[in-house]
Amino acid sequence: MAEPTGLRLFLKAIRARSYPRLKSVFRNRAWLFTEITLPLLGTVAMVYVYQALRAPRAWLGFVVLGGAMMAFWQNVLWSMGTQFYWDRAEGNLEIYCVAPSPLTGILLGMALGGIVISLTRALAIITVSSLLFGVGYRAGGVLPALGVFAVSLAALYCLGMLMASLFLFYGREVWHLAEAFQEPVYFLSGFYFPVRTLGALVGGAASLIPLTLGLDAIRQLLVPGTPVFFPIGWELAAVAVQVPIYAVASQLALARLEYQAGRPPDRADFMSVLASSALTPVRLWRGFASATRLGWTISSNWTRPFVFLIYTVLRPVSGALILVVMYRFITGSRGSTVAYLSFLVTGTAFWGLVQNGLAGLANGMSEDRGFYRMLKYVYLAPLPFPLYLVGRGLAQLAVALVSAGVVLSLATIALHLPIDPLRVNYPMLALASALAMAAVLSIGLTYGLLLLGARDSHGYGEIGAQVLYIASGAIFPIAVLPHPLAAAAALSPLVYWMELVRRSLLGGQALRMFPDLSDGTVLLRLLLTAAATVVLAAFAFGWADRNARRRGLIDQGANW
Repeated sequence: MAEPTGLRLFLKAIRARSYPRLKSVFRNRAWLFTEITLPLLGTVAMVYVYQALRAPRAWLGFVVLGGAMMAFWQNVLWSMGTQFYWDRAEGNLEIYCVAPSPLTGILLGMALGGIVISLTRALAIITVSSLLFGVGYRAGGVLPALGVFAVSLAALYCLGMLMASLFLFYGREVWHLAEAFQEPVYFLSGFYFPVRTLGALVGGAASLIPLTLGLDAIRQLLVPGTPVFFPIGWELAAVAVQVPIYAVASQLALARLEYQAGRPPDRADFMSVLASSALTPVRLWRGFASATRLGWTISSNWTRPFVFLIYTVLRPVSGALILVVMYRFITGSRGSTVAYLSFLVTGTAFWGLVQNGLAGLANGMSEDRGFYRMLKYVYLAPLPFPLYLVGRGLAQLAVALVSAGVVLSLATIALHLPIDPLRVNYPMLALASALAMAAVLSIGLTYGLLLLGARDSHGYGEIGAQVLYIASGAIFPIAVLPHPLAAAAALSPLVYWMELVRRSLLGGQALRMFPDLSDGTVLLRLLLTAAATVVLAAFAFGWADRNARRRGLIDQGANW
């Protein structure tokens, strides 16, 4: 039998690598659900911000199209950029390197499968959001928009092929590098607002990302009234030029990767790290402190402190900038809406505590079981299991607290927010935050234990946090929600916590969700709802714990 030619081998590699991803669209329904729901919830949240600021209905198309394109960027980032990192961890990368097929074919197969997966997500987001909020589009621009979309995807996935090689050089830091590329790109590419709002200098620099010009051209074709950054023809030509540039750059990076393939990867010995911070059950405090140190080490993923600091600050600052630019685009900085700017920034700054406390803790339990394979040892250690989990979660809360301080400091200086450090009600802020974090940790403990019983809990931690994001009053008053959802949101302690945070920081200049309630009444509601949440979570945790032991979920193997 004749050996396959170079071209045939190249095409077979593309087909073989794309096959698992194409099959996963229908086989792994859990991933299908999470990868549609996450960007959809984010899109819905931003649409409510537009509605809270009384933006024209036509402008909602900016958000919907940006949310759809977000699916492609997340796919490029996590299923292209970090893929070689995961393949090396799973032992597949060395097989790719010694196989007769070229790495380019493997990357193209990843890209082809990723495009199909992301396309299903994007169509679902556009369909659901457009029907839910009554968004219309210009029918005559559909076919030209599809052409721009195809060219943009070609450039974007060529960039993804380049990132796959570059990210691998950064070792353990690749995880935080990918995290740090999320919100900044959402901001620079104008996912939730026209890129012209950023100005010529920032928008021009952001044009190096194919999504920036591609998304702007699609909006000009489909959404009436889109501010023109560049004429559509120029934007299309610029994106088309990026295709060969990123394609050639990816080949150079692959050549460098193959040159260094003979060197053993520089991996840290996880067992030595674990031993250095081993749980010592002599006293509860020592066990709790060890759990906190371990949580910090795992959260930073053993990266250099400076890199982790950049990641910690970059994401929340970018998230706040997205909302600030949206605010200025919609309102034009009208004096009557200035209070809402402070509402947005403070909510975004403190929301990181909920995101890290809930999603971080819930995902951490799955990671300890499936990736690090240490959950069963922690569970058997002579230390109360909930105490270990709380210690593991506190490290992530500390990171979020630093981020909140940085965001508020920068926003107060740059945006002239009415926050006077000498007049902040620190006792009320500290008490409200302590009550809210008790509720968040209780929810996170229970939610994470329940997720151990899921067939595949990928992304479920983030979904839980996103649901609370919409119903917490973090970036828009809950009165904007439909009445049944607003009534349900009023039962959450996070709504009253956000209200007290703004009253503590802004005083009488805060935009209030409950103008008829005094500070004491809001604090009492927070106390009651937080206590009810902790009690209910304790009962649920006990049931989930017994169920996990009965079904063998604590030490169950997981295909990570």
